Amino acid sequence: MRSEDQNRFDRQYQKHLTALKLHDLADSTCDAYARAVRRVAAAFDRCPDEISDEQYHQHFLSLIDLHSWSTVRLDLAGLTFFFRHTLQQPWQGAKIVRPKAVC
Repeated sequence: MRSEDQNRFDRQYQKHLTALKLHDLADSTCDAYARAVRRVAAAFDRCPDEISDEQYHQHFLSLIDLHSWSTVRLDLAGLTFFFRHTLQQPWQGAKIVRPKAVC
């Protein structure tokens, strides 16, 4: 990432960590949600809010191929949390993948 983009991501990521703490989520949930944001930013070398819907499609297809459905669910929830609570905007990407419900 360019330095100004990295600085922007660092600010967003710190705000995300603060939001996770304020919502009193379990440590393991916080770790997973933070990892989801880092993973997608690293995959496309840009801030998550600058990634296109098509790129999110590619990202989740790759996750499905390489990871368990549990990881896919956690990344989906983590990115949804990031957009809702950190950026305070809706995320259309939440409709990209629909993991089966766990019974």
